[in-house]
Amino acid sequence: MPIELPRSELLQIQQHGSETYPHECCGVILGKQERGRSLITEVIPIKNSREGDPPAAAPSASPEILDLLREAYRLLQSTEPKNDAIFDWLERADPVLNSARNRFRIMPEDLLNVDREAREKGVDILGVYHSHPDHPARPSEYDRQHLLCPWYTTYLILAVENGAPRELTGWTASEDGTNFVPSEVVVADEVPASRDAEHNKGVS
Repeated sequence: MPIELPRSELLQIQQHGSETYPHECCGVILGKQERGRSLITEVIPIKNSREGDPPAAAPSASPEILDLLREAYRLLQSTEPKNDAIFDWLERADPVLNSARNRFRIMPEDLLNVDREAREKGVDILGVYHSHPDHPARPSEYDRQHLLCPWYTTYLILAVENGAPRELTGWTASEDGTNFVPSEVVVADEVPASRDAEHNKGVS
């Protein structure tokens, strides 16, 4: 299912990702599903509540061992991108990896407030967006396991490298709501702007 994104909202996501770096940003996507595509009308930035989490207890390992584990994590991310489950034990053990740097959380009350706003505007919550600081713009195993709701269909992931926004990718939920399916992102100067849309599978 193609995703049509106004250029103004793309710029907002990019700015949000840069401002929150090195933490993940997150937000809610509003719009409608029409003509077999997700038509985004607005994105609502939300504070990543993981930023307020107390520091995790330090694992019982020397700094040298932790540095080796983190390097192994980075190497695995680049060589085994589809095996995110391999990293789970590393992330749980490491307070640096298991933090707002690579996790986001939207509180239920924030989602309820946005849902109320969406209904007032006559649109729907289509899904969420978030950033991946210094990591590719593809869903992680953690993302897959925490699909916000099976009835939300539209997801955007922004890669942010050293604070600079890079590739933006689009995803939709699979029919059973358990996985992500790549979706084309169509960046439009206006909404609706199907005639003048710029078609991109990844937007930098």
